[in-house]
Amino acid sequence: MPFVLVAVLWTGYSVRDRLEARAAPTLPDRTAGEVAEWAASPHPEPRMGFLELRTSLGLGDFGTATGESGGSLVGLASGNNDARLWQDGDRRRIALLEELGETDWYRQGDVTYVWHSRRSRVTKVATPTELSTATGLITSLAGGGTLESPDGMAARFLGLRGQSTRLVLHEPTHVADRPVYQLGLVPETPNSLVTEVTIGVDAATGLPLRVQVNTRSGTVAIDSKFTSIKFKRPAASNFDFRPPPEATVTDGATVSREPDYSDDDWQKERDRERALEDVQSVTGVDDTLLRLATTGDGWEEVVALTGLDWWRLDDLGRTAKTVTGPYGTGQLLETPVFSLLILPNGRIVAGAVTPEGLEPAAVQIASIR
Repeated sequence: MPFVLVAVLWTGYSVRDRLEARAAPTLPDRTAGEVAEWAASPHPEPRMGFLELRTSLGLGDFGTATGESGGSLVGLASGNNDARLWQDGDRRRIALLEELGETDWYRQGDVTYVWHSRRSRVTKVATPTELSTATGLITSLAGGGTLESPDGMAARFLGLRGQSTRLVLHEPTHVADRPVYQLGLVPETPNSLVTEVTIGVDAATGLPLRVQVNTRSGTVAIDSKFTSIKFKRPAASNFDFRPPPEATVTDGATVSREPDYSDDDWQKERDRERALEDVQSVTGVDDTLLRLATTGDGWEEVVALTGLDWWRLDDLGRTAKTVTGPYGTGQLLETPVFSLLILPNGRIVAGAVTPEGLEPAAVQIASIR
């Protein structure tokens, strides 16, 4: 092989690959519990960096049907997403980088602006005062915003560590060219499809730099990580945002949660849906809905919903198989990380559990008339 070609191929072997192949760092001794507490503590350090979010939840179009922003992490249910982050105290900006534009979340204290550059559209949303009340894995996934930094995602998973969870430490490694502890949260429940959530905890600051959700099938359902990070104060200009004069601005507090079936203006309805997506991309799925719709807790939490659109369930059911059980007859869809059971009359039961783990909730919802 010509020398020049060898040189070109070697150059193509990325710097990141070579960094990740380096020897494990030597870190101060800490227990898994100490690393978990450190990771879960506040991290006020100003910072900026680049993020990657790789998701493979196996939900197809059903998972991404929430639209442009999505109502939660599930709104980015499949694919690769790249972003930038700037954070300083109660000011934060995350920019989702897209082919022909970007979507930005500008958090300015108690107000967050969601800006879509391609449509010149802005939604003003009240910043949540605290994380949604998560009682299990489903509320952890659905209760956060669409695009978060790894530390935001880790905070919700770390809330599960007291619920049938074993903590382990794996060999230290590097993330974003920084030494990290590898903390593992291992569910000790018979029905969980998640086998471990691995969190890369920065050895100098305790900030979670990477989160991976591993499944029984051997797949990584979620991989969120910093690819680079600097612990320095971003310039104030990164947080400044004023809607351009030509932008359409919507106050999220005025957006109806329910469609107006009496209005035939489809464009008005689409605008309402987009604005609601923006609101939920900041707040997550409505916390009251989650509390009413979920059963169980921890890793075996299940959501049971009624009144879903028939067309969406019909599309989902095309890849499902017919099953019977104490709940009657339904259509079962299994992915590496979720089991979904579709029952008659627009009812669905879903969770990151085996089909057997769905049965108690399925029986309960099937009995409702």
